[in-house]
Amino acid sequence: MSDNDESFTARIERLVRENNQQRAELDRVQYRVTEISDISEGWKMRCTQLEKDLLREQGIVCSLEEALSDLQHHVHEAVQSSRQRRIRQVNCEDTALTHHGG
Repeated sequence: MSDNDESFTARIERLVRENNQQRAELDRVQYRVTEISDISEGWKMRCTQLEKDLLREQGIVCSLEEALSDLQHHVHEAVQSSRQRRIRQVNCEDTALTHHGG
């Protein structure tokens, strides 16, 4: 075997080693890409769920605001009614006192 053949063989072996290293590196990179894609997909699913939860909670808040508004309206009506009753009561007492005292 000549020196030329040995250097050719050595060169092929070096290229094969480099090729194997590059394949191994490519495998690592592909694994990382897959891992990151899975993580990204997980976050997308979480975001979608959070959006659904947020919409549901906004609906609950709207319902609570409506209920609060209704309650405030009923309380206002009850207070007005109570005042009117009290005014009528006082007027009746005044009238009774006036008629009784006269």
